[in-house]
Amino acid sequence: MTGPARVTFALLLTACLAVLPGSSPPRPPQRPVEPLNVLGDGPKVCDVISRRAVERVLGLRFFVVRRAARSIYDDDVTFACAVRSRPDSPVVLRIEVQDPPGLSLRALREMQAGYDPLPEDALPGFSEDDGFLSASAWTWTPNGDRLLTVYLADGDPARDSAADAAQFAQQLKPVLLLRSLRGSR
Repeated sequence: MTGPARVTFALLLTACLAVLPGSSPPRPPQRPVEPLNVLGDGPKVCDVISRRAVERVLGLRFFVVRRAARSIYDDDVTFACAVRSRPDSPVVLRIEVQDPPGLSLRALREMQAGYDPLPEDALPGFSEDDGFLSASAWTWTPNGDRLLTVYLADGDPARDSAADAAQFAQQLKPVLLLRSLRGSR
């Protein structure tokens, strides 16, 4: 090939290579979701909630996570995480797991009857407006041997705190209740 044919061939080859799969420049890697446990002193289970979820629901850009010493209502807590805007400020999000819970399966079912149920794929469980913070959601394993409770303070006024608490519980249940908690205590 000579002259114009060579130039035409080179342009055609370049155009073909540009449209072949995998020939485009690689995309930069996405930034991983930063876990909540930014201070490193909370339990491993605090790592399952993304920083973005707390920012969106509570409107906080900066916050701290600490392992909570005991349950809000009793001492049967296996672990609890408390989120605060500052170390000395009130709790705005609290996640508790009881293994086993201080309530029987029958008591949990009776409590559920008086409140809004969680979405069908998250049952059993319920959410409520709560006197401690703003809202809470409770969910448990089918046999009642583990209980997950999410307490949520008022966040963005345009958001439904009870629905947000229910969403946290729905998302956390498979991770915190339905798999072994060994190594997370």
